[in-house]
Amino acid sequence: MPRQAKPKKAATPRLGGSATKKRKQPPPPAESSSEESEGEQGLEELQFSDSDGSSDEGVPADEFDQEELDAMSDSDEEEGDESGEEEEEKGSGGRRKKAMFGDDEHDEEEGSSSGEELDIEREARLLDAEQARIAEESKAEIATNLEQSEAVRLPLFDGEDEAGEDIQDVFHRIQEIARVLNSFRQLRDPARTRKEYMKQLLNDISTYYGYNEYLAHLILALFSVSEALEFLEANETPRPVTIRTNTLKVRRRDLLQALVNRGVNLEALKWSNVGVQVFESQVPLGATPEYLAGYYMMQGASSFLPVMALGAQENERVLDMCAAPGGKTTHIAAYMKNSGILWVNDSNKERTKAIKGNLHRMGVKNCIVSNYDARVLPAIAGHFDRVLVDAPCAGLGVISRDASIKVQKQRADIDRCQAIQKGILLAAIDCCNANSKTGGVVVYSTCSISVQENEAVLQHALDHRNVKVVDAGLEFGVPGVTRFQQNRFHPSIAHSRRFYPHTHNMDGFFVAKIVKLSNKKKGEEHAQQVAAAHAGDDDDEESESEEEEDQEARVGVIAPRKVSEKKRKGAAGGAVQASKRMRVVEGGGGAGKGSGEKEKKAQAEKKRAPPAGASDKKKKRPAVEADSDDDADDDFERIMAQAEGKAKKPKAKGGAKRAAPAKRGGPAPSAGVAAKKKKKHGGK
Repeated sequence: MPRQAKPKKAATPRLGGSATKKRKQPPPPAESSSEESEGEQGLEELQFSDSDGSSDEGVPADEFDQEELDAMSDSDEEEGDESGEEEEEKGSGGRRKKAMFGDDEHDEEEGSSSGEELDIEREARLLDAEQARIAEESKAEIATNLEQSEAVRLPLFDGEDEAGEDIQDVFHRIQEIARVLNSFRQLRDPARTRKEYMKQLLNDISTYYGYNEYLAHLILALFSVSEALEFLEANETPRPVTIRTNTLKVRRRDLLQALVNRGVNLEALKWSNVGVQVFESQVPLGATPEYLAGYYMMQGASSFLPVMALGAQENERVLDMCAAPGGKTTHIAAYMKNSGILWVNDSNKERTKAIKGNLHRMGVKNCIVSNYDARVLPAIAGHFDRVLVDAPCAGLGVISRDASIKVQKQRADIDRCQAIQKGILLAAIDCCNANSKTGGVVVYSTCSISVQENEAVLQHALDHRNVKVVDAGLEFGVPGVTRFQQNRFHPSIAHSRRFYPHTHNMDGFFVAKIVKLSNKKKGEEHAQQVAAAHAGDDDDEESESEEEEDQEARVGVIAPRKVSEKKRKGAAGGAVQASKRMRVVEGGGGAGKGSGEKEKKAQAEKKRAPPAGASDKKKKRPAVEADSDDDADDDFERIMAQAEGKAKKPKAKGGAKRAAPAKRGGPAPSAGVAAKKKKKHGGK
């Protein structure tokens, strides 16, 4: 009987139903691969029909024998096992990918029939569990690292050679020591002191950044540990390039447009009316036609600040004491609009050439250039309304420009600069006119961050001149230091401003504005006051002594007052002479001529030879001393006359008794005494 060419369509579901009734296979396990699913799907397709609804032999699908179906499924399973082995060799990633991108329809049928978890759900669950495990391990690792690094183990200072140590290990140790020092009580190693940590930090900073020991110690003394590391890192990168617009020739917006047309990427500074920051340039900034025409000056942003604080005005006399190479000078001239007088000085004659070149290029016409030591300018230049002192310094704020400063500058260099700065600042104050109607201002600036070159110099000026430190008028900046180590400075020094590379992204700088209160020096005023006080005391003392002497002359008695040693000795000598005269009177009654002649000779010798010790002391009142002998004689005679009855009579020479002493109003005094009294009273 011939077979049908095309089976009926209704036989297909019936065939499927009869096949499942004959042999119901269990659902595949969850671990079965997608290849097995595909094999079974192919088997079902063979069981149903091919594309045209007939088998290869032209027999209907329900005519297939069960044995043939089983053989076909076994062959498909073998092929699936072989492909599974190949996928296992490729790794678990391949198996997951194969399972994830299997037959969705077949998975839905199995999920609905078995009620178990789908492969994609299982994979998502496994991925979530893996991520949770990784997060827990990360937390545990962080906690372990924190526990291990709580106490930083420092190397022993036993002279070990550290030349072979990795530089990154040194940097890591610097960071760890900084962290410990910021929370020293909690993170310190009990076996180590803070001094040991600081010693190791200084050593590591010198090794990693290349600073000498003195500068590293100075930086750590000025900043906290964290800020010191920021300062050191900032010095390793260059500062932004800035230019200043010359308002004598061009406006800033016109200059910006001209440079943008030449391919320069730039931006105007917000805190300055003339500053421009350059990010990138396709042409050299020092060779553009605009530069050669004097439209701008290549200048650091920090150099704008002293001139802004000075605030020069038109028609003033302004002095720039240390002007080379002329950037601040041309800025002052722009403030003055080429009016008034601008005196420019520099002690280095070679550098004055750069000043002249910039003055001509920038179109400055009101300038005088000199070459003097700034400390002698007060005797040469006279008084000015405003003075700018950009003093020579150690340059600790411009290390990013010159890395040699790290190893070259020592304590002796800073001390030498400090001595020069003190002299220049005092000279600048002397050049300033305190009576100026518009000025009387001195601005002191340096490109250094050390306290010795900044606040200490200001304190020296406050101690020796009548000045005060006022607000510089700058919008930003760190206040000046008033307490540093064992030093204490005047509170007004806090009005000065400090600028740092790690804080303001410019070179380290110091600016202070000083107002002069008087043209007299502090020392001179004090000396004049002391001299006036001494002169007043001397006049009062002399007037009092003269009044006392006049009173004594009127009363005729010795007033109780302080007598100098010189007076006492003079009175004693006069008493001795009076006793000799009394003996002569007692012995001869005053009738002998020889006694008068001897007395005259004695008086003459006494005048020629002053009493002992009188030459050692300065004669304070010579008029009183000249009459001291006569006064003593008169006083002695009165005393002796009052004690007339109590005096014992001395024995005369040769055994004869001396005459009784003369009573008051008795024999007249000798001729010498009478002559002295006559001379004293003007010949009366």
